[in-house]
Amino acid sequence: MVAITRPHSQGRHPFAARVQMTQVWRALLLRELSESSETALGLLGQFVEPAIMILAVTLMAYLIERHPPFGSSMLLFSTTGVMPVFLFVFVSKHAGFFFGMPSSIYRDSEMAIIRGIFGFLKMTFAGIVLIALLYFWQTPDACPQNFGLAVGVWILIALCGLGVGLANRTIAVIFPTWEYIYPGITRVWLHLSGVYYVVDNLPIYIRNYLAWNPLIHAVTWFRLAFYPRYPHYVFSEGYFLGFVFVALVVGVSLQLRIRDRIIVK
Repeated sequence: MVAITRPHSQGRHPFAARVQMTQVWRALLLRELSESSETALGLLGQFVEPAIMILAVTLMAYLIERHPPFGSSMLLFSTTGVMPVFLFVFVSKHAGFFFGMPSSIYRDSEMAIIRGIFGFLKMTFAGIVLIALLYFWQTPDACPQNFGLAVGVWILIALCGLGVGLANRTIAVIFPTWEYIYPGITRVWLHLSGVYYVVDNLPIYIRNYLAWNPLIHAVTWFRLAFYPRYPHYVFSEGYFLGFVFVALVVGVSLQLRIRDRIIVK
């Protein structure tokens, strides 16, 4: 294992730093566009996975209860659960793991933030498309009754994903296999986050355990923008806000520790 430090990182002229950052933004933008096939079809492909998951969750919920756990639309209920979780997972993976890039790139925190922003924009695009389809083709209830709350919670979830993603980058430097373990963990996380059931309807001993999951609170808060009377006894605004704050502080702190030193094989 060899320690590598960033060359000539001190005493760099501010203008040169801004030029370098602009070049990073441009290169990353081109890479992201290339990964999306640089076409409208490539961008539309960003919502295929969440759309498939929404259909799967809808089928699962239908087989369990034969009617929506809350509201009049099974698809809307599933969408308001799946999309917040997918946003968190997508941003955390975009910011945390740079598949196919050299390991030395992991010292650039700016690139992680940029990729996190791109992940946020992609999932926002996917969410708008899916909600619009539901609104025009199935139910007018797909329009949030509290638009400001929906946007605010959406941004908070993205910030939470960014903080976890930054922490993941540090873990991946020390334990590279983490890049392949984390996606599997998020698959399980999805089923523990109340996407196809109402947490308050579960037995109290199960609710007490699930309440430790911050995404339970994120999903509940997001659904409250669509369903003002959605059951939210377990929901804690302070707990989720605190988790977002801690995730960002821990993620940024860990990045500062490895910013000028990473371990590569």
